[in-house]
Amino acid sequence: MNNMAVFLKNHRAKLSEPIVQVFLNQNKNREIFNNYIENPSKENKRKLDKAFKVHYQNARIKSYISKLIHFYAIDFDKRISLRSKRQLLIDHNSNREDTNIKSYNDLISSKADLTFNYFNQKQPRLRDHLTNKRLFEGLKKLTKKQEKILDLAYVYNLSNKEISKVLNESPQTISYNHKVALQKLKEFL
Repeated sequence: MNNMAVFLKNHRAKLSEPIVQVFLNQNKNREIFNNYIENPSKENKRKLDKAFKVHYQNARIKSYISKLIHFYAIDFDKRISLRSKRQLLIDHNSNREDTNIKSYNDLISSKADLTFNYFNQKQPRLRDHLTNKRLFEGLKKLTKKQEKILDLAYVYNLSNKEISKVLNESPQTISYNHKVALQKLKEFL
């Protein structure tokens, strides 16, 4: 029996592993492997070990990147889904240009106006866009802060982080009040 046949017989289980099979499917690696089996020397073993280490490292990197892309895609879908659920109260027929504030920078620059004159009729509000009477009544049950947050989120289309800058609150406080306000409206409906 030649060296190759003996080696294949003794190491059948290891050779059937996917990482080894992919390694041996590459001509360069198969040559190094065959050379080591036919002429077992320290130099040939070192070459085979080095080639396999490079192959294994590349396989790990490819696996990591593949998983990273997979989970990033899942996270991206979750964020899009969450944002679309959050935007349910927005009237998509209304144009954002209709509001007095055209962009986030305008909103920040007019922050004083927004905070001092917020409940003045000059500022567009969520209750101006509602047609459902029960939802309108539920909105009256919210605190002024919660109503402000909903206005900024659904009329001005701001994120919680942007709202926190406008109202000088932490993003966690805004997120908490936003959730509580939506829960109150849901319970009221």
